[in-house]
Amino acid sequence: MKVYLIFLIPVFALVSCGKSDENTSDESSVESQEVKIENGVKTVYFKGTEKIRFRGNVNKDSLWEGKVSAFRENGLLWSVLTYANGIENGVAQVYHPNGKLFYSGEYEKGQKKGVWYFYSFEGKFIKEVSYEKAYD
Repeated sequence: MKVYLIFLIPVFALVSCGKSDENTSDESSVESQEVKIENGVKTVYFKGTEKIRFRGNVNKDSLWEGKVSAFRENGLLWSVLTYANGIENGVAQVYHPNGKLFYSGEYEKGQKKGVWYFYSFEGKFIKEVSYEKAYD
């Protein structure tokens, strides 16, 4: 369980960056980092570096739109989530520090849906968890 929590923290950080900059728990840490938006692509850098923390397309309101990638400070891919108007909507994939898939699933309107798959650090399938819609 502790291992899962360690890997969920970056996902929450990515999720909070995708939402409006108002009322997000990660607001101060993102604002203290360099953020560039050019030609509809938003790039967030680790503080004081040129290393990319997040990168993805944004809409006219500067909310994440489409696939957004998160990276570890060493440059390795941490996660890829899909957004619609700043809300998780579509495929989500999170990777272990060794680059192997940790878990994957799908969001609909910000809520997990369908079957999510979890894998060990070595890449072996561990379990699947099903999520039902909590709204209509």
